[in-house]
Amino acid sequence: MKESFDITSQGYTENDIWQLLKKGSLESLSLLVYRYYDDLFRYGCGLCEKVTLVEDLIQDLFCDLWQKRANLGDVSLVKPYLFISLRRRIFRQLKSERKVTGFDNSSTEFNFEVEFSPEDLMIKKQDKEKLSVLVNSYMNQLSPRQKEAIYLRFYENLSYDEIAKVMNITVPYLYLLIHKSVGKMRKMLFDHGVKGL
Repeated sequence: MKESFDITSQGYTENDIWQLLKKGSLESLSLLVYRYYDDLFRYGCGLCEKVTLVEDLIQDLFCDLWQKRANLGDVSLVKPYLFISLRRRIFRQLKSERKVTGFDNSSTEFNFEVEFSPEDLMIKKQDKEKLSVLVNSYMNQLSPRQKEAIYLRFYENLSYDEIAKVMNITVPYLYLLIHKSVGKMRKMLFDHGVKGL
């Protein structure tokens, strides 16, 4: 007998939903879509500018989850798992289209692009317009990998372990990547008279 629940229920943990999906609960798939579609879409659009491709790959991801539900392993952290899955799908698609600039078979780096608003980086003071210009100016100076790490940490609120898995890098390297990026941004903002960050 399939279990049923209210789609908007906040009482179900990621693990509960995943276990229900494995047992064949269509409602659990709907809840995954409800909870994570927007996050996946924003992240996917940061990796690839083709919006319809991102939408199609997210739909394919959820369809595959449903079709392969009986063979799914246990997943303790669903959101990072979905991010990893989407990232791999986008990578494979771009590789097959040969549209990745400077692509080589050993590279998994994307030209990650996303606009960061001051709210996304938890900047609470000063003139938002001025800060937005400064933050976006700084972000444009970062490498694609740095942008992706900052986005996952401060916008998606993933842990360092989760981000390292998503980006397929080590946690110490990730710490260094984020530490240097945030340190440079603090200095740049301080130099422009923004204090308290």
